[in-house]
Amino acid sequence: MYEVLVTGATGFIGSNLTKELVKNQTFVERLLNGSDFPFPVASPYFFLKIPIKRRWELNKIKNPLTKDYEIKKALGVPDSVFNRGYELINK
Repeated sequence: MYEVLVTGATGFIGSNLTKELVKNQTFVERLLNGSDFPFPVASPYFFLKIPIKRRWELNKIKNPLTKDYEIKKALGVPDSVFNRGYELINK
């Protein structure tokens, strides 16, 4: 129906749907990374879904964009989502 529909990752990352959505290849193929910068991504809600050792490591990251990326990776977002914007621009 919507062959070119693409959505940003920000709206669902950290929700209860995250693990299920990233398993759905059709959905992942239409997902691209985005950031809420300059707003912090390090919500306690997100961190509860990440193992405590990894949370400790993430808290040490100073660069907000790197932290955003690493949190999404820790939540299971695949690499293809981070490359999608570049791929779309270069079509």
